[in-house]
Amino acid sequence: MKRRAARPGFSPCSSGTAFVVLAAVSVAGPAGAQTVAETTAAPGAEEVSLPAEAGGAATPETAGGASAAEAVEEEAVLSAGEGEAVGEEPAAEAGPSSELLLAGGRTVEPDAATEEPEGEGTAGGGEADVELEGETGRLHVAIPGYYQLSMFGLADMPLGPADPAGERPFGRNLGQNFYGWSRLRASPELSISSVKIRGQFDVMTGTIFGDSTVGVDAALEPRMREAPAGEDGSSGELVGIRPFDFRQLYVEWDTGYGILRAGQQASNWGLGLLANDGDRPQTWGYNRYGDLVERVVFATKPLHTVTDTFWKDLVTIVGADLVYRDHLADLWNGDLAWQGILAFLYRQERNSAGMYVAYRNQTFDDGDTLEVVAVDLAADWTFELAPSWNLQVAGEGVGVFGTTDAARSLTAPEHEILQFGGALRATADYEGLYFAGLELGAATGDANTYDDRQLRFTFDPDYNVGLVLFEELWAWQYARAATLAGHPDLTGEPVPGLDLLSTNGGVSGALYLNPTFRARPWSWFQGSLGVLWGYATSDVVSPFEQKVNGVPRNFMGGPSDGRNLGVEIDAAADFFVPLRLVELQGGLQFGCLFPGEAFEDADGNGLDPIWLVEGRVAMKF
Repeated sequence: MKRRAARPGFSPCSSGTAFVVLAAVSVAGPAGAQTVAETTAAPGAEEVSLPAEAGGAATPETAGGASAAEAVEEEAVLSAGEGEAVGEEPAAEAGPSSELLLAGGRTVEPDAATEEPEGEGTAGGGEADVELEGETGRLHVAIPGYYQLSMFGLADMPLGPADPAGERPFGRNLGQNFYGWSRLRASPELSISSVKIRGQFDVMTGTIFGDSTVGVDAALEPRMREAPAGEDGSSGELVGIRPFDFRQLYVEWDTGYGILRAGQQASNWGLGLLANDGDRPQTWGYNRYGDLVERVVFATKPLHTVTDTFWKDLVTIVGADLVYRDHLADLWNGDLAWQGILAFLYRQERNSAGMYVAYRNQTFDDGDTLEVVAVDLAADWTFELAPSWNLQVAGEGVGVFGTTDAARSLTAPEHEILQFGGALRATADYEGLYFAGLELGAATGDANTYDDRQLRFTFDPDYNVGLVLFEELWAWQYARAATLAGHPDLTGEPVPGLDLLSTNGGVSGALYLNPTFRARPWSWFQGSLGVLWGYATSDVVSPFEQKVNGVPRNFMGGPSDGRNLGVEIDAAADFFVPLRLVELQGGLQFGCLFPGEAFEDADGNGLDPIWLVEGRVAMKF
């Protein structure tokens, strides 16, 4: 395997952090863009920070992200997506750049949290901040953050065909039925006049108790508590927890002509399909990764003082990144991914639209290369239907183009990358308390594992769609297939590029329809209900089953032409208790998947319903 953790795909987020600049254009909110990472550089654009993770499936499907754009957008737009809580920034000096908030703002929310209705909960859940004013200007200090503890229960999850003879390692199932996960995240910031210093770090993040997964080492994070013990009897390595994870530390300066940001930043753009900072509230599931880059980015409104027309609000963003960590690259593991980004963002009040282009050039630790260009269009627009009714329409479309030799075959030493993905959602809300939404998304698939083209696109793994189908079953089946295909005792010489196969929870090679309903009748309670239907955009082919059977087969060893992924029902209840200095939160989520024909075995037997339940408690400060 190329690296310990499989990269979900080539993403400009990681190699083209500059895409983050475009994030400013995408007010739609964060979405996952793992697919792009599979073969191209995907830009992120919600914060000035460019996405460090961008990619999708095991194959080099996408690469690149928009970290820089993300930063620009995050502050300027701080995504108008649902459930995003944005803290007030200290007053900025008047000037052409004072309105241009770079992405990568102060949104710090536990995954169970949603936006607090205005005028409610003001006594709790606040940030510990201090503001002083002197001769040198205003001093602002804040340390927002949260602690979250979640406990999960899962039904048995079959990842391959029955193996009564025991010829395959790992068994048939995932091996994990119960586990606990935690995270403490703090985002300190200090600002003096036009200069801001912001940081972010996590403590004790990961699986802290319960079962470990089996045979899915190709995943970006296998969700194991402990690595297998050595043959010499030594105890296994603790791999499920990150005691300390340094995420962000950067300086931001409002020059009066634009905003300049430099340092390690998170990257996000648009909904987050391509570049995702892993730091936005989710209706379902929780944030796990986040695209991080070393970035220098500049965002400005060049026509702000020249004209009063539409063009005065056009933001231009230019940036360059060295990817620190995303689903395609890890600087500490020897991967070098460079990104350049150019983005244009129009933003006015709650509405925004933009485009970012990211170029990513990456050399993996083993010498394989990836070169891609990602083009990402994003928009978020809110229409007032009546005094108490609003309609929000948000969308993002991504195209990734390039070449890579990270996935080779006997007849194709180099692969062409051609991937597309997108999502469109419309949400109607009444008084900001009752929401009814419908989301349609799609990612191109690739059923031919032996040609010279990489077509499968994978959303960023932190763009969560449902709880079970894509987040669990689809992700772990890809990870098991990649792990088995790289096992020398089973397949002989491993096929190059298998470590890029895993989706890590991102929508990959599939089309989905996802209606969702949310209600917050009281400040202390919110209920959510969702239905998810998925359909593969190409035949479902497991590279391992195809290799051992000699013909295309799905992950269960059945016919590959079944494309119906099934129907999933999700429900959630969240509770909020604001106190003087903190806000306590609790929640329950339940999802049940009724798998479709895409998961039938060679005898036509389908899978039983697969359920997942999560209970979580959190403290926001």
